[in-house]
Amino acid sequence: MTKWRAALLGFALLAACETTPPPSEGPQEPLPEPADVASGCEALVPIEAQDTAAGKAAELSWLGERYPGFVITNQTTLRCDGVPVDRVAFTQDGQDHVVMFDTSAFFGKVGEDDLNDLLEG
Repeated sequence: MTKWRAALLGFALLAACETTPPPSEGPQEPLPEPADVASGCEALVPIEAQDTAAGKAAELSWLGERYPGFVITNQTTLRCDGVPVDRVAFTQDGQDHVVMFDTSAFFGKVGEDDLNDLLEG
């Protein structure tokens, strides 16, 4: 029984020696955005298309021309002053980028063939 008491005492001493990190010194600064992130809604890239499928294809084409080999990491639909916007976050050559597309020309529109499929199906 003495060995068990010694072992428990040893574990208790080890636990007492564990260090804790210092308390936080106020709120932490948010991580900075990549340098080329559009600030707010001022730098929207307009996309002209007849329907959503063509608009999405145009967005991908625009990205591919300017950022070859890009990989989309996040895509969100939001509104800037009532304008529908696709916010696309992506990487290219290890760098993070964000582009915001003005989708008002095609947002919510479907092509004629798509509409027929919806109505028939």
